[in-house]
Amino acid sequence: MGKKYISKRLQNRNLGFQRFISTNSINNTAQTSIEHLTTTTEKKLRLSRAQLRARSISTTQSTTEDEYEPTFVDDESESHDIPYNSVNIIVNIGMILNLVNKFRCASCNRVGEMSEKVTQRRGLLYHITFSCTCSFETSFTNSTELVHSSTSRMDELNMMACVAANVAGIKRTGMTTILGILNILPPVQIENWNKYQKIYSNALDVVKDESHGRAAEEAAEQSSEAADHEGVTNIKVSIDGTWLTRRGHSSLHGVATVCSTADPPKVLDFECLSRHCTTCSGLLAIREHNPEMYQRFSAEHIESGCEENHSGSSSGMEAAGVVKVFCRSEVKHLLRYTTYIGDGDANNELALLDAQP
Repeated sequence: MGKKYISKRLQNRNLGFQRFISTNSINNTAQTSIEHLTTTTEKKLRLSRAQLRARSISTTQSTTEDEYEPTFVDDESESHDIPYNSVNIIVNIGMILNLVNKFRCASCNRVGEMSEKVTQRRGLLYHITFSCTCSFETSFTNSTELVHSSTSRMDELNMMACVAANVAGIKRTGMTTILGILNILPPVQIENWNKYQKIYSNALDVVKDESHGRAAEEAAEQSSEAADHEGVTNIKVSIDGTWLTRRGHSSLHGVATVCSTADPPKVLDFECLSRHCTTCSGLLAIREHNPEMYQRFSAEHIESGCEENHSGSSSGMEAAGVVKVFCRSEVKHLLRYTTYIGDGDANNELALLDAQP
């Protein structure tokens, strides 16, 4: 009995040691694979994914073999020699002052005589000045200026907050709530927020156009037909539509998308349709009280671009969007969509036959 017990313990130790070596090799591979990445965020994301895979493998082995398993420490507590000089952290201003007061003043050489004052704030940007009792002053700003030809007094941290609000779908109001819970003052005022929004929107348009252009080139290269004398290539595409809400027949917003059938398939174009405009609805509140102001604001809004671009039913959004995309394919991509793959919606076929794009 004793020999069998000792033999079993030795087998368990060998299995645990083998899993430990396997897991360490995965971690080493993860460390090596992130060295070529350029940004800290990419490194952390890639490393986290690799460690999750390692934990998954280790967990699977433990359930099938025995209970001996090396323990992994949480990702945040591990040291991976990642450069943190470009990482943003949340720090209380009082803690910064305590840190500053641990160093000697550059003028009088005394310790702990500094006081702080926020001399300027623009949203999340703070310009803090530290003053010594000997009248020596030093200052720093917690964000760098945004390098853009059209920007004036705009910075990177407020731009990142605007992008984060858009990605999360919470807008400025939601971002203000989150910052308030973290005891952080609100972001930039709505006028400046809209300027950041404009820059972000223009950047997205550039990326979108470049992506669609590359997808069109790949689709033309893989087409079975050669381009005609005008340089237009006939290709087959797939089309589909979606709505903001699950019940598409009552949704106020929808999107029609056209994808290539190349390998791999990619989005060639899309059209967003809306039966509602938030600005127009807001202007209705002043139409009766101040008709002149309503007319002036309405004219300015229509000139800048109204969100409402579809007057038909919600179920007809997909067909209307597909027609618009088909009509501009030759001008935009030098492509002619001669055949399409769909989900059997007869409205798309009827709309294309009527429009003859």
